Amino acid sequence: MAELILGKPLSRLPAFLRDRAGKNAKVMVVADAAIAGRRGKSLVTGLKKAGFNAALTVIPSGERSKTLAQAGRLYRALARARFERKSILIALGGGVVGDLTGFVAATFLRGIRLVQAPTTLLAQVDAAIGGKTAVDIPEGKNLVGVFYDPLFVWIDPALLKTLPQKHWRNGLSEVIKYGAIRDARLFEWLERRIDHLVKGYSPEWAPIIARCAEIKAEVVKKDPVETTGQRALLNFGHSIGHAVEAASEYRDYLHGEAISIGMVVAGALSKQMTGLDPVDQIRLRALLVRAGLPARVKKPIARRRIMDFLARDKKVLDGAIRFVLLKGLGEALGGQDVPPELLDEALSASGL
Repeated sequence: MAELILGKPLSRLPAFLRDRAGKNAKVMVVADAAIAGRRGKSLVTGLKKAGFNAALTVIPSGERSKTLAQAGRLYRALARARFERKSILIALGGGVVGDLTGFVAATFLRGIRLVQAPTTLLAQVDAAIGGKTAVDIPEGKNLVGVFYDPLFVWIDPALLKTLPQKHWRNGLSEVIKYGAIRDARLFEWLERRIDHLVKGYSPEWAPIIARCAEIKAEVVKKDPVETTGQRALLNFGHSIGHAVEAASEYRDYLHGEAISIGMVVAGALSKQMTGLDPVDQIRLRALLVRAGLPARVKKPIARRRIMDFLARDKKVLDGAIRFVLLKGLGEALGGQDVPPELLDEALSASGL
């Protein structure tokens, strides 16, 4: 499990990296187009001052950049720059940049050094932590990937001050997830403060980000490569959510929006199968809606397409789709085999 560096400004990363990795190494900062102009260039300047041979590579924003084709372009850029195994990739951006850059770092020369520097709420509380890397293929989301730990994960909450509102809501979905699966007190606190928290960054967000990162790290340490079932609990709402993303070709929903729909479906299934109190099911749905997240799809998606993508989900075992459900708020259960009639009812309630 990589070290988490919490609360330090991004400007201090170059000196920290020099102390950990030595200077003179080749470094490529991979950033998405939304932040490359300001954050990317500034980081590269700092790296050069710290003694690194640093350059910036920009990728288009959005999930549709998380492909084998985009990975291939990065491989070629690294080869042309004559990167070596001691060279370093820095992923500067959201979950897409982190997943793609991590995948490339893990596979180029069978592994070069990696740093995660997440700049979105979703990436700071979830995507950048735990060493999962992946790209999408037409048959499904995150189906091609490896586990690969970075040297460290640099989490600077101040970077979120300029995060667009839609991406703030996107990250809130994962924050709510952590309360639902692991921390009832966090969930209750979010209920009390959501109308303020949804507005964007403020200093009170720092302990929330730290708590979510702590939960993720605790779970990952117990099950680093998903062999015991513990880590699968982090995928609450993700089976349906990933299917919604893929079925809509990553055009209609941000990741957190799709996961919100998935959590609503999982909440309905939890009431039927694992004893979730009906009041708590309502609380989960209500909190997501108050956060500006969807409880149902915007327009119909053919059930056949949803089921096709679900059948290729990473949690399928012996041909059966396994769901993460809730026994109560703050307590999740993995490996749940849902009867078709209950799944049909829950999907229909969310317009699927």
